[in-house]
Amino acid sequence: MATLVFFLAVACSILSQTPEFLKSGVDQYLKLTWLLPFIVLIFENLRAFVNYKLFFFYSFVIVFFLYCLTLESVTGIKYVGADVYNIAISLLVTVVSFAYWSKYGNERNLKTLVIILLITGLYLSITVYTQYLSVASLSERTYAFKAKNSMASILLNIIIVAISCYIPKNGILKVASCLSLLLMLVIIFMLKSRATLCGFFFIVFYYVVKYNNFKIRLAVGLVCLVVVIYILINPVAYEIIVEQILFGSRNASDIDDLSSGRVTLFMTQLKKIPGHEFFGTGNYYMDCFPLMMIVQYGIVGSGIVFAFLAKMAYTVTCKFKPRTGICLASYLLFWSAIVNCLFEAQPPFGPGIKCFLIWTMIGFSFATIFTKRKRQSLKLDVV
Repeated sequence: MATLVFFLAVACSILSQTPEFLKSGVDQYLKLTWLLPFIVLIFENLRAFVNYKLFFFYSFVIVFFLYCLTLESVTGIKYVGADVYNIAISLLVTVVSFAYWSKYGNERNLKTLVIILLITGLYLSITVYTQYLSVASLSERTYAFKAKNSMASILLNIIIVAISCYIPKNGILKVASCLSLLLMLVIIFMLKSRATLCGFFFIVFYYVVKYNNFKIRLAVGLVCLVVVIYILINPVAYEIIVEQILFGSRNASDIDDLSSGRVTLFMTQLKKIPGHEFFGTGNYYMDCFPLMMIVQYGIVGSGIVFAFLAKMAYTVTCKFKPRTGICLASYLLFWSAIVNCLFEAQPPFGPGIKCFLIWTMIGFSFATIFTKRKRQSLKLDVV
């Protein structure tokens, strides 16, 4: 039962980004499916929810919520908003994933998870292409699909989990999997979500420079070199990839225009800090997560968030070892989201369910490390 409802929550989280569901508001109900594995696992594996590894998560969410609630009560300015909501969802996904994987984690369930992600991701890609991208021009400055950032991030996260955790050995399945991933990557480029593309380029950089298999590093490096040379010598490819997608059909000589007006917005938000250095100004929105944490919550509130993320960065980078499978997925998901958050308002926590795969893999990684240490301690006790 736990496996069934967990996979149902994963599938519904992906499908919540279906255009029809976004328009009708059904996506809000699909996200609630995470309550199903939460309820089931409370009865099946209650001990996992009070594991000491999760206390840092609980402490962070409680402290940040109380901070925002206190300031809202005292000042009358709204502090409890989207960020608190996104952080709460991320906590829910993390603890549910930890509880599930600590009891049911195995290679078979990991493969099943990847297959579900590939099928739902492929469905989303085809749907967005046929309904929006196929009738739009890449040369247009306006975006064909308004929820492009969320869609592109989810597709990129699916790609990361798939290449990190399970590539089928069977010839037909392997080809089908690779073609599905390639289609998702093409859709990401066509969506022109440049913040997500920055995360993608970070992943490519990692595979070229840091990946532990030299043959893979060499192969990825050579492919990148060939692609770059082809783009540079082919005017049509340069126009499409660089001018229309990477530059978003904007004026490359005007940094404000190239950044979709972010330079002007940055200056506007920075002016709000003086006089509100410690406690911020309350809820605002702008596409730069670190800056907006400082503007909204001040040094104190942003310090709470940044301390948590610094702790997670250390854990993901230094503790999740060996960096293969789930631990590799956690590393790439987390750091690509950190890159993404420089240009968006709510990653790595949101918006909504958008970042759920990051916290799913982090929950899995914590469970994997905990169970390994538990087995090692049991062996020592026996000896």
